[in-house]
Amino acid sequence: MTAGVRRVFKRFFVGCIAVVFSFTQLSSSVFALDGKFDEVFYNKNDVLGYNPSLACSTSQGNIGPSNGSLTIPSYTNAVIKNDDHPDPGVIVGGDGELHMYTSGLRHFSSKDGVNWKGLKEADVKNAPGGANTGAWAPDIAKVNDMYVLSWANPSGTIYYAIGDSAGGPFTYSGKLANEGIDPQIFADGGKYYLYYAGINQIKVAELTIHGNNIKAGNAKSVLNRDMATEDWTVEAPWVFNRNGTYYMLYSTGKWDGGGGFDRDKYDLRVAKASSPTQKFTRKGGAILRQTSGKFTGPGTAAIISDKNGNDWLYYHARPNGGNDR
Repeated sequence: MTAGVRRVFKRFFVGCIAVVFSFTQLSSSVFALDGKFDEVFYNKNDVLGYNPSLACSTSQGNIGPSNGSLTIPSYTNAVIKNDDHPDPGVIVGGDGELHMYTSGLRHFSSKDGVNWKGLKEADVKNAPGGANTGAWAPDIAKVNDMYVLSWANPSGTIYYAIGDSAGGPFTYSGKLANEGIDPQIFADGGKYYLYYAGINQIKVAELTIHGNNIKAGNAKSVLNRDMATEDWTVEAPWVFNRNGTYYMLYSTGKWDGGGGFDRDKYDLRVAKASSPTQKFTRKGGAILRQTSGKFTGPGTAAIISDKNGNDWLYYHARPNGGNDR
């Protein structure tokens, strides 16, 4: 999203605490927090914007075609609800369907991006004890001819498994990092990178791939928490390339409200860089925040792009007063 090239984002709200995976159209002409427009801020900082009348709402609208032969029908936010499925990772598989994995390695599939079929826990064969216990924030990525499912456990170890299809089954293949959570494997220019959240920072490591063996190189910090403006942590990186500029979506705040923090202030932010391994620079504050109303505390986003160049943003939030996401 360089100057003069602004993309229209659409948003799926997926897993609100109690939960919700939703869908919302992002507008290239507005920026808002808690439903308040700030076009001056948006235009000055060239950041992502969204239409709050559709964010975390229950309004319907035909929002156009999706990847391959998929067509997005009219929708109602949230698109996945009535359960706790936070931290979505999404991909369009070789079968033409969308595949989503959420914390707990829960697998969902959809033919249209709105109507989701909840499947059982991802089939990961030969995983050692503890590897997928309490699995957090999984990512699903296409690496060469393989589909790689990665996730972290509560101890902060990032594991991966390999499969022939986006829907699995997968075979446990090892560890990618020993010090982080919220992995994302990002492909760019024939190279692959692992982004993940460390303590008060986002890190990146280039991946070396030999057959089914994937190793992460030395990690470096590319975004440090702003102690003055970002509560508790920075986490859940999602990096994408638009016209040679690299954008990182990330979340900040205390999602469970512990330590006296307000869980409803958990939000989504953006930073940008000129290469995937350079320091990312923030562009303003939160791009998606909702502290009151039907859904609150949105964050942990994943993006897919359709054949027409539209981007779709999946993220979780919680029903106000609820405990699910």
